[in-house]
Amino acid sequence: MQDSWGRKINYARISITERCNLSCVYCRPKRVRAQETDSLSLSNLLKLVQVLIRLGINRIKLTGGEPTLRKDLLDLVTAIKSLPGLNNVTLTTNGLKLTQLAAPLAAAGLDSINISLDSMNREKFRQITRGGDINLVINGLSAALATNLPKIKINCVPTTDTTKTELINLAELARNDRIYIRYIEMMPMGLGKNQPFLNNNRVKKILSHTLGPLAPLDKTIGNGPASYFSAPGFTGALGFISAMSNCFCGHCNRLRITADGHLKTCLHLDTGLPLLPLKDDQALAEAIRQAIMAKPARHLFRETSLNQDKRPMYKIGG
Repeated sequence: MQDSWGRKINYARISITERCNLSCVYCRPKRVRAQETDSLSLSNLLKLVQVLIRLGINRIKLTGGEPTLRKDLLDLVTAIKSLPGLNNVTLTTNGLKLTQLAAPLAAAGLDSINISLDSMNREKFRQITRGGDINLVINGLSAALATNLPKIKINCVPTTDTTKTELINLAELARNDRIYIRYIEMMPMGLGKNQPFLNNNRVKKILSHTLGPLAPLDKTIGNGPASYFSAPGFTGALGFISAMSNCFCGHCNRLRITADGHLKTCLHLDTGLPLLPLKDDQALAEAIRQAIMAKPARHLFRETSLNQDKRPMYKIGG
């Protein structure tokens, strides 16, 4: 369906857990007690997705927290993929459990996987994630490449502390493999407010200076809003998600569902529609429809902190 600004809303990011096995400095406090259970059960998730499909949602991304920590993840992916009307079901992960899960996820029908990886430097990765082992992520990436997954993406959130070498080394992963590297500008959300922001225009200049001229691709890859470029001799591509320096809200096509069952129509706003109390499908659909019609024109991160969601990102969903 369309919102009041004429944007086609066809994409939902659904957080299926707040739990995570890392504590990245811009996402999760150093010491936070993990929930024992997840608010959205498998049946609740399937019911929600079916209602979203009837409203015109045809793309779903499962996020977290770390979604691979859900024991019923494979059942969830299989069940969602069986629903008619969906064009795309994808997953974002830190990659720690991909060595075991990449092949089963591909067999379940997953269309794409996003792996978070902010640095190839072993010590820097350990610092950012507060103890993560980069070898597990690299092994998980290799396992994903060995499957028939159509698209494998790597998400990097650079800061002013990210070195030129780190940016280049990440890009080089796409030279010989079908990988899309995406550089994502830090959003001033939760702990991200304390991280030094790096403009993607600067990142692009660094990459083009070393790799050669970057040529824009004239096709959409995935759910948006990344702008993709090819580099000379590269099999994969380089993408840039520039929410702060190049606001793309005019083309926003998404909704977010938090792990505790709240609908968010804009990442910036602290307002949310609680979905779990809505037991009737018709009431649920109508409430979501009204929320979509009230979706704001754009985020206001640069202008004001008024009504800004102050929760850490693991609470909101990646």
